[in-house]
Formats: sequence, C-alpha cells, structure tokens
Amino acid sequence: MYKPAPRRPKKTSIVRSRSGCKACRQRRVKCDEKQPSCSACVRRGNKCEAITPNFEFRDGVMLGTKRCNKRKTTHSKELPIQGTITQDELSLSGSDDYLIEPNHRDNAPTPAPHPISDEWLSCSPSTPQSLTTNFPSPLPNQTIRSLGRSENELFYLTHWEKSCVQSLPSFQAQITVMAEEHAPLLQALLALSACNMSRSLPEGTEGGIGTSLSQIIYRPRRDYLLSSQHYYGTAIKQIAKTIGKGTSSSISHTLAAMVLFCYLESAMGNFANFACHTQGADTFINTHLTKISSDPIGREIIAAWVLAKYHAWWLRMNFSSFSFQLHQGSLCLSPDISNMLRSINAERVIVTSILCESYRLNNIALLQLGPCRTQTSDVTVEECIASLRIESRKLDEWHAELPQSELPIESFSGIMDHDEGGIRPLMFKSHYFAMNYAYYVSSRIMQCTALLQELRCTRSESNDPGKKEVNYWMALLVRIVSGLNKQDCFKGNVYSIGVSSLLVACLLRCQNLTIGRWIEKWLHEWSILSILEEGSFPIFQALKAIWLINEEKAAGNDIYALALPDDDGGGTGKYMSYNSQHFDMMVTLGRRGTSGRLYSELVPINIES
Repeated sequence: MYKPAPRRPKKTSIVRSRSGCKACRQRRVKCDEKQPSCSACVRRGNKCEAITPNFEFRDGVMLGTKRCNKRKTTHSKELPIQGTITQDELSLSGSDDYLIEPNHRDNAPTPAPHPISDEWLSCSPSTPQSLTTNFPSPLPNQTIRSLGRSENELFYLTHWEKSCVQSLPSFQAQITVMAEEHAPLLQALLALSACNMSRSLPEGTEGGIGTSLSQIIYRPRRDYLLSSQHYYGTAIKQIAKTIGKGTSSSISHTLAAMVLFCYLESAMGNFANFACHTQGADTFINTHLTKISSDPIGREIIAAWVLAKYHAWWLRMNFSSFSFQLHQGSLCLSPDISNMLRSINAERVIVTSILCESYRLNNIALLQLGPCRTQTSDVTVEECIASLRIESRKLDEWHAELPQSELPIESFSGIMDHDEGGIRPLMFKSHYFAMNYAYYVSSRIMQCTALLQELRCTRSESNDPGKKEVNYWMALLVRIVSGLNKQDCFKGNVYSIGVSSLLVACLLRCQNLTIGRWIEKWLHEWSILSILEEGSFPIFQALKAIWLINEEKAAGNDIYALALPDDDGGGTGKYMSYNSQHFDMMVTLGRRGTSGRLYSELVPINIES
C-alpha cells in the first residue's frame, strides 16, 4: 500500500490580509491595521480610511472563462446559490453572470463558536452545537446547475416562508401573494431572504491579522450576500421605473418593497442607506396617504414601516456619542398615524414607540445632569420628566387594552431568589407576546424618574423607594428573559429590538449587581451556542457593555450611561463581518459610591475569552 503524499510546505509564512487601510493599499505596503489609525498613517499624517466592499450594479459581459454548462439557458444572469466564489469574483459583484465552481468540503457552512475578536469574530477550532444549523442547507451544486430562474427564486422563497416571515410584522404573511403580481416586490423579498441566509450561515477561514493560525474568522456567506445584492439592485431599478410611471394600482406593493429595503439596510447596519430609503418612504406615504390608509394591507405596511424606523433608531442610539444621544428629536407619532395604528390594533408598534420615546427622554435628562452639567439640550430636565409622565399614561392605556391571552400565564409573585441567584421564568403563550411584554416592562424602567430627581437635588438615599421600583421592574424583565427560548430570539427578533440591546439599556438604570451578573452569564451562553447577533445587534458588543457596567458596579460605582468617544455614524455596515463598529474605548457616566461625586471617564474595553 502506498502512503499518502506529504503535504507541500508553504512557500511563505506571511499571513496576507485584505482589510488594511486605503493609504497602505495604494502605497503597496503592509498595514498593521491598528485602530483608530494605523502606524503608517499616523507617521505620515494621513487620514486612515478602512477599505469597505463597494457593491455596484451594472451590466457586464462574462470574460473568457469556461462555463459550467455549454448549453445556452435562459437563466445565465442568475447568481449562484452555492459554490466557491473567489476574491476576483467578489470584486466583480456588479457583473450579471457568474461561474459556478464545483462544491468543496471546505466551503460548507460551519457553526461559529465563541466570538472573541472585535474586528472579526474568531475562535478556536472546537465547534459546539449551533442553533444556526436549523436553517435550510444549501442545495448541492449538481442540482443547482439544472435549476432555472424560477427554481432559484423558489429556494429563497422557501427560506422566506420558513425563517423570515416569523420575524416580520403580520402583514408579511401576505407578502408572498403580493409579490406574485409585482416584480419589484418579489426582487426585494428575495434580496432580504438571501441577506438573512448570508448572516445565518457563516463561513469560516483560518488565521488573520491579530489572530493565530489555529483560530477561525467567521463572516457572512459571500455567495448568499452576492445574491442578495443582485436582487437588491434589480429591485431598485424596477422601483424607480414603477414610481416614474406613476401607476396607482401598485402603490401598496411599491411601499411594501421600500419597507423591505429598510429592513435589509437595518439588518446590515447601513444607516446611511436606511436614511435614504426612509426619506423616500416618508415622501411616498405623504403623497399617497389617503389611498394607502383606505387599504387594510396598506395600513399594515405603514405599521411595518414605523416599526423599522424605531428598530434602526434603537440600533443607532446604542454605541453612539453623548452629543448624538443628547440631540435626538421627538419620536412621537403623528395623530393620523397613531389613529391608523390603533384601528388595526398594532400593539407591537405602539409599545415600541413608547419605549423609544421614554428612552430618549430619560437619556437626555440624565446627560444634562452629568458632571459639571455642561451638556445642554433644547429640552430641559423638567420638560423631560413631564413628558415621561405623558408616556406613562400612554403605556397604562396600552396595557389596559391587552387581552388576557397576551398576559403572563402565571402570577408576578416570587420574582427572584437573590441568595441562590435562581430565577423563576415568567411564561407567555407565544414568543411574540413575551417580547411585547418585555418592551412594556422596559418602558416602565425608562419612565422611573427617581434617579433624575435624586441627581437634580444632588442628594443620595440608599433606601429610596424609586430605586426599589426600578429593581422590581428590572427583576420582572429578567424573569421574562429567562423564559425565552434562545432559538426563538435568534429567529424571531431579527427585524425588531432584540433582547440583548434591551438589557444593555435597562441595566444602566438598575444598580443591582446580582441582576447584572445574571445578564452577563445569560449573554455569554449565546456565544457558546454560536449565536453572533440577535435583533440585528452584535452579541459580542452587548456582552462588552454588560461586562463594563458590572465591573464599574463591582468597584462600588453607579453607572448611568455609555457612549463612544467620537460618533462614527453607526459604523461602516456589516457586509463582511458581524460588527459594524470597532472600538476599544468607551466613555462612562456615573457616580462614585464612596463620595457620591459624579464622574465621566474614558475606559478601555478588554474581555478575556
């Protein structure tokens, strides 16, 4: 018997990277990729700009490459569903034709273990059981070669029905039927479905800058991402033609496609493009409000659009600068929109609007009461407190209208046992009802004004009833969270405010370290289960914030707010990673436990695996 040939030794030990800065790439020198500026740019005084994927959609001609199938087909412009895509093909993402290579074992999606690295989620080769394995597997390449355009679309439509619909508002159940008669909507639907698949089935490569060769870097799947961008570009072109024609028969369909664009950009963390689509949807709705509001489906689509706006605002608000947080305008709905939402009983949208507005008001008041009180806003602390009372009355009305079937199954007694750290879950009949109630409880936390009153009067009382009220609502939120199924959160919270970012915001209002440690442990379990993001929010980023809050509390300090030193506009978008922002320092705002003095300081972020 012959022994297998020995593996050919590598010609070089250099680890090459494609994520250096633009200046070093142009000068053809190695970039050390330090943040926020690499050493070469600091030395030369240049602005250090990261290289981001540039997806363009243009008509192109396939270069002289051997095609997989010489037979001429009608679907030659369809992007591949599965297969190897080289870096050259990635750079030519605007081309309408692609070569499908044979499938390789190394390219199969691998569940991602613990996310450790901030820049790229990397981890050791050991792979635990992942929740992401429940998603549909890619079709074999031999099957794909025989599929036509309609079958490729059916592949993504199947994923849409199985995984995407349950995470979107109720009107999305009718989207598939609507898309059959409206081409732009179908393309937008396929784009969102492919985007969801790219982020749910990560692919791993070994090594990279700042990691050992034994570590694996996980990124969204490129082939599904390219398919998503292809459908996205096609939908944009078709929408432009539809609006240009001014046909009134497709108003609801056109608006539905624009809302799907908003969801896609929100999931990708691309806030600039999201703002562009939101502005277009605003103009479109104002132009056709009468016709849209007279259509039951049109009212549902407006509800979905409002929910997408609040979701993106929440994502942008977290991990921004104090200046950005301080100057946020009112999020209250107009009377026409509010009445329309109540007519269709849009409970999720109404409670989300109250949550976001309460968070905004509470945060603005806190920042104005910070150290030296140098932060100013157009809204005074007194006006914020008065507005919070108004939001509290709205929340009372919302809760009073909840049917019995959407309330917790068991009683509120026995919230938690602090001695053993045990928590009795608060159960609901569905994940959707549980999340609605989590938003309700979080709104109550944001509407507690005892801390604002205390800081305004510059006094501290350890047994303040207001603190007990916050602890009560926070413990109730923890009971709800402990009863949630992580897989339901992973799939069902993609396009809404998820649990991870919700816990970060609420923990800043609660000074109970026991609750903070439980939340930290609960979030760490997500990384063990290979979940990289939830509610379109990076789990690792949330874990960083919770860890920092707990460290400050363990040192005897009360911490009220977190921010970045400089606002980065929400990051660069999550095209090839699961984090849109990369930072190692944060600004904390709090109060010293010993002296009661307010403080603000720059704190390094460092989490050991």
